[in-house]
Amino acid sequence: MRKFFTLLLAVAFAFPVIAQHKVLTTKAQRDLSVKVQYEKPIKDMGQSQALPSNPSLKSGIAWTETEIGLTKYDLQTNRTVGNRFYRYADGKMAFVWTRGMVETAFSDRGTGYNTFNGTAWGAPPAARIESVRTGWPSYTPTSQGELVVTHTADAMHMAKRTGFGTGAWTESDHSGPAGAEGLTWPRVAASGDNNQYVHIVANTYDPYLGQTSGILYWRSDDGGQSFGTQNEYLPGTDINSYLEVGADEYVWASRGNTIALLVASAWHDLFMLKSDDNGNTWDKTVIWEHPYPFFDWNTTIADTFYCVDNSAAIAIDADGMAHVAFGINKVSHLEVGTTYSYYPYVDGIGYWNEGMARFSSNPAALNPFGFEGGELVENVNLIGWTQDTDGNGQIDFLDQPLSYRSIGVSTMPTIHVDDLGGVYVGWSSTTEGFDNGTLNYKHVWVRTSPDYGVTWGDFTDITGDIFHIFDESIYPMWANTSSNDDVYLVYNADNEPGLALDSDHGYIDNREIVATIAKPEIMGVNNAAKAKFSVSQNHPNPADGLTRFSIESASLQNVVVEVTSITGQTLQSINLGNVNAGKRLVEINTTNLTSGIYFYTVRSGNSSVTKKMVVK
Repeated sequence: MRKFFTLLLAVAFAFPVIAQHKVLTTKAQRDLSVKVQYEKPIKDMGQSQALPSNPSLKSGIAWTETEIGLTKYDLQTNRTVGNRFYRYADGKMAFVWTRGMVETAFSDRGTGYNTFNGTAWGAPPAARIESVRTGWPSYTPTSQGELVVTHTADAMHMAKRTGFGTGAWTESDHSGPAGAEGLTWPRVAASGDNNQYVHIVANTYDPYLGQTSGILYWRSDDGGQSFGTQNEYLPGTDINSYLEVGADEYVWASRGNTIALLVASAWHDLFMLKSDDNGNTWDKTVIWEHPYPFFDWNTTIADTFYCVDNSAAIAIDADGMAHVAFGINKVSHLEVGTTYSYYPYVDGIGYWNEGMARFSSNPAALNPFGFEGGELVENVNLIGWTQDTDGNGQIDFLDQPLSYRSIGVSTMPTIHVDDLGGVYVGWSSTTEGFDNGTLNYKHVWVRTSPDYGVTWGDFTDITGDIFHIFDESIYPMWANTSSNDDVYLVYNADNEPGLALDSDHGYIDNREIVATIAKPEIMGVNNAAKAKFSVSQNHPNPADGLTRFSIESASLQNVVVEVTSITGQTLQSINLGNVNAGKRLVEINTTNLTSGIYFYTVRSGNSSVTKKMVVK
């Protein structure tokens, strides 16, 4: 299918920076609801067969990026992005994902695994690591080596090996309690000075002890060789608190002897279980209190309410304090049964840490629009939203944005806190200006704080360059640690909005991409320094002959304007020399350009701003 743009995008090349004031969607957009069916995820299907070879890969170069794997099976989570990307103290890294290339039953499905040995990533894998069909891996190092936990059709599956990055995996299956043997969607993390304490939670899938489904806890104090705790409820997670805790609603964070589990859903509290003694004792914190406790699909709710959009992330800082990011939406359940309505234009990324007030059970508490009694404050605990990239004061999408299993416009948050108190929040957000002619793509956006979340900088579109024009970028995840200079982000990219697994489009290659991003390029206090000048959108656009744009700034030296093709070829170069303070009008002659999409870039010193231009 031929792809093309229909909106105008104003971004800075390679690291577009956007001002941080929220632009409201229209009332009609905010009031639009979509009725959908709540369905329990299918835990398995199909049989194993011979595995295919892996196609060749390509890399983007906006940031230092490497494509480390492929999959056509494109559902990496049913809710919250799990524990899949780990960076060791010596700089080595490991990443896992659900890999399947044989559509549509995906008999080859299992764990895709790749490592960074301190110098380079390995070749993209051509097969899963397991001997049996599995799904939704979670990874941790242990005092004994490496551990990957997944599920099969019938059990929780563990793959272990000693060392790092090489050697045979030892596999074993583990069952839940009687009546709920088939543990599914496990998440694993380790704590302690040598990662000797291993923590797993897994979903019962089947009803257990009064819950439609719940999560059970496993704990090892010998690096995963044995589990002294198995199939137990953590405090405040059983039938006395919730009728259901579903698949992939949970994610771990650990640092030293501190381990924390975050649980998030539109249909129950956003809560955290935290232990400062490697899981011997736990404290529960309800971050957002659900307005309708013990929600039951067999009852109705009289009104709509703002909610967590099914996605959230957690990190632990150097002082042991938890930091949380979560997506925001609005839902209603107006009739008995498992249908509900969500609001596709309700949008926001919330932030909370243990030094902040918690959110009440008011149905409007998570209202991201600043009215109706909402408790979110812009640039305090509301820190992300889709951007008005063309600066016209409204959000313009070609059509209603597609939702994933997490239903927000801005969704799938990931969070990291470095040793100096820098907070890095990333998420996937439907973005103006990037589309396939029918739907807008999601891009990975980042916002940072230099001071443990007290102040926040500008917005950075990580995938807002010409190498990701036709990319739907989702499932972002920071590595658990960063170096002094860089942070590390993994995300999934393909060429179509939505999921093939949900019949939004056909099965296509999904690339697993790791980006190494220099901290000064995205840290909040430094972003403002990049905005040395502004560049207007050219007019007329589409252009036919002469088109004009303006540069507005303090005085600039050695200003050059370059016109490039969509492939990056420089077609025109205009040397403006030194530019005085104020506004300078610049003309581009498009007579010799064929119809299509081009970019014009204004450069001065180390600063540059790139905008898109359409030629008739």
